[in-house]
Amino acid sequence: MNPEPLTKAAPRRRVYISGPMTGLTRREYLRRFAVAEVVLKRLGYEPVNPARFVVCKPWLFRLIGYRLALIYDLWRLSQCDAVAYLPNWTASGGANVEHRYATSVGIPDLPEQLKVWCAVENDIQDRAIAARIDN
Repeated sequence: MNPEPLTKAAPRRRVYISGPMTGLTRREYLRRFAVAEVVLKRLGYEPVNPARFVVCKPWLFRLIGYRLALIYDLWRLSQCDAVAYLPNWTASGGANVEHRYATSVGIPDLPEQLKVWCAVENDIQDRAIAARIDN
């Protein structure tokens, strides 16, 4: 069974946010994921933001390591209805694993126009979200 791509937000559709974290500062990836979260909420989705997972806390990540954190991410992804990929997600090893998993189990990605809008919103709201994170 191959689900149809989402064309508009259905009530409480969970959307997993996938994108690069490794190689970015904590502040930078928190900001990018927070912007995507805001955009998805505006569209009526229930965003699932892996940057907010407890395994992303620096002290715990150092303790459990990349592999276990990624396994936890995939478990959370398995509970979602769709995936939203952040710009440059293809440069991320973790996001590529998430993409392969989602594709293999039939979790669709968001339509292209939503991806474009997320990228535009990312540029527009970058400073506003960063200010909220800093406070």
